[in-house]
Amino acid sequence: MPVKNEEEFLIIEEALQNKDILLNTITEVSKLGGATVYDFVRRAMILILTNEFANEYSWLGRKGKKPFHTTNIAKMIIRSAEVAGLTKSQKETGFYSNMATEASDRRNSGKIMK
Repeated sequence: MPVKNEEEFLIIEEALQNKDILLNTITEVSKLGGATVYDFVRRAMILILTNEFANEYSWLGRKGKKPFHTTNIAKMIIRSAEVAGLTKSQKETGFYSNMATEASDRRNSGKIMK
């Protein structure tokens, strides 16, 4: 981690199909904390995907990017946010917002995670 290519991404996607792995991952990711939904999702995305790889995705897959909302990783992050006590509307708004802008924002501010 963090995932830096499609091969690694597919390995994680497949692993998250295992219920025990999924539940353990949700438990661990839900502990990341954050003062807001935005903080929580940002922390999760930094942990899980490099900026370069995250830039290949958008929430709905627009502008020639791959859709992220259908992935097991996205579902795991959403469930982790629920376990962390975030409300559904906050969670979905924050998650979409992050997927749409965060990777490029970190790149532009010099905070590239490799």
